[in-house]
Amino acid sequence: MPLLRRMKRIAPYVVLLLGTAWLYTVANNIRFISIPDQIGPDVWPKIVLTLLMVACVFAMIRKLFLKEDAGTDGHHQILAPGEAVDGDDAPSLHGEDHPSIVLAVLVATVIYLLVLEKGGFFLCTLFYTSVLMWCGGVRRLWLIGCLSLGITLFFTYTFMKIVFVALPTGIEPFSQVSLGVMRLLGIH
Repeated sequence: MPLLRRMKRIAPYVVLLLGTAWLYTVANNIRFISIPDQIGPDVWPKIVLTLLMVACVFAMIRKLFLKEDAGTDGHHQILAPGEAVDGDDAPSLHGEDHPSIVLAVLVATVIYLLVLEKGGFFLCTLFYTSVLMWCGGVRRLWLIGCLSLGITLFFTYTFMKIVFVALPTGIEPFSQVSLGVMRLLGIH
């Protein structure tokens, strides 16, 4: 592949990497009074920016050194086990091919944001992640249940116990579920 074409393929990642590196230097200059045994307000932006920089480097390496299949126009398809690709009948996961899925995710997101205060973070996120997985094509209910519960518990614990973000507990009776989960996770 010609050098110019490779450079065009990685150009967006280079721009994003440079912007992220600049933001990292800005985060490095955040002034605050250090409190013993507590992380400062500069840590979380640096973590996110570092992860973004790693993702950019990974994407650039992938675009530069991995050969894409000419038949997929640079896109990769995900097939169910045993599912075959038959020309035009091949499944596609591109958003433009499934506007109803995009609309369903958009509606689910708006509903999630509207009911979050009343339903509480735990219950709303549990149902929201389940809907997103269903829209994404996961049809095994046990898998949706386990992943939704795990994701929701992870984010509840991370936000409330590690990052110290107060999440909405909801109104009665939903708040009882939120408070019970918080007790279970050791969040006071």
